Amino acid sequence: KSHIEVDGIVASPYASGLAMCQENDDRIIVIEVGGSTTSVSFWYNGAFSGVKNVPIGGGHLTLSLSKELGISYADAERLKVLYGSAISYAYESDENVMAAVLDENDVLRMQQVSKSSINNIVQEKVAQLADLLNNQISESEFNDFSKKLDFGLTISCACFCFNSWFI
Repeated sequence: KSHIEVDGIVASPYASGLAMCQENDDRIIVIEVGGSTTSVSFWYNGAFSGVKNVPIGGGHLTLSLSKELGISYADAERLKVLYGSAISYAYESDENVMAAVLDENDVLRMQQVSKSSINNIVQEKVAQLADLLNNQISESEFNDFSKKLDFGLTISCACFCFNSWFI
């Protein structure tokens, strides 16, 4: 037994915002990409103002990689974590990695997959998610909020291979 007592439970978007915000921040938007959903939390003067959610997360990206590259879901997750990047110049060379592929006879074989093809898919899906989030925000009560950002936008991801991204 750990002898730890829980004082309370908070929602993940709230906890992420508390970790990201500082007292002197005027307006902050924290985007947290989870496995099956993405949350956008809004903070004003260090205080939580609200949250919006979309039903798309990192698992959807893994599924896209699996389908588009013709590889197993497990390998798609591994390649996403090891090599996936939403930054366009992350892998400019056409270096290859190995992935397990189930062929038409249900035989598992190894196949080379280029890092650039992994990132092309990641970038496309992240851009689609960004468009969806932009639409969600613009149609919400926080529309004016995002136009007046003084600091920037922070994306917190457990399912992408980057810690934070400032715009």
